[in-house]
Amino acid sequence: MSNAYENWIDREERTTGYLDGWQAEALAATLDMTPWQSGRASALPLSWQWIFFRPVTPRHRVAADGHPPKGGLLPPVALPRRMFAGARMEQLTPLMPDAPAERLERVAAIKRKAGRSGEFVIVTLETNYSQHGQLCIREERDIVYRDAPRNDARNSLQDEKKRPPPAASLALDLIPDPVLLFRFSALTFNSHRIHYDREYAMSTEGYSDLVVHGPLSAVLLAELVRKHSKVPIRDFSFRAVRPLFANRPLHLRGEFHDGSFALAAYDDHGFLAVEAQAGLGAP
Repeated sequence: MSNAYENWIDREERTTGYLDGWQAEALAATLDMTPWQSGRASALPLSWQWIFFRPVTPRHRVAADGHPPKGGLLPPVALPRRMFAGARMEQLTPLMPDAPAERLERVAAIKRKAGRSGEFVIVTLETNYSQHGQLCIREERDIVYRDAPRNDARNSLQDEKKRPPPAASLALDLIPDPVLLFRFSALTFNSHRIHYDREYAMSTEGYSDLVVHGPLSAVLLAELVRKHSKVPIRDFSFRAVRPLFANRPLHLRGEFHDGSFALAAYDDHGFLAVEAQAGLGAP
């Protein structure tokens, strides 16, 4: 790891805000759920905290990719591509909507690695959500910075042979369309252009279509569990393995074993794109 980033370790940022129940209702509508469970008196499902405390950056300050400028809490990693690639979280007590809350973020780790696609840097944020002075959710999230794609890697995914996704006790197939991506971008105030600007996603970042948000895939997997279990999710984790694209079949799968669900999302070729784990139990 470059010495230039060492002084970012343990940096903190505290944010207070109001958890507007309308945003939860809007996410429920975006996910095509019937009116949000029993209404605004219901606790926020685990992973829905992502729609709150979003950074608000004036349009003239955003970077060419649509992201806020580098720096601030996160280190100014020089690699051009950045993404929310994974998270681990535990709910101690539910967050309630239509009430104030606080988020405390800390840079816990910065790791430089090398892989098949080149160099990348993982910044891990430790995030605590509190309400009325009580810690509600502990979370770690991984922000990954990568180099631009090589020319020989741009079309490699299109050449792979298709195979059916595996069978599972929980299964849901859907096609994420641009409207779903747009609404999730709006709710999370995420202006990264790969999620709504198809020409940019393909010509500049080398993808074959609009890219489904990693957190959106994770939320869909968590909702697959919630639809089939009366017991709330106590802890949840996910890791993005490969990109998922709009306008193509997305296969959600889950199996229950020893008190938790092993979850996965498969792309239109039948390859693993996101893996996740959901533990059940009242917080």
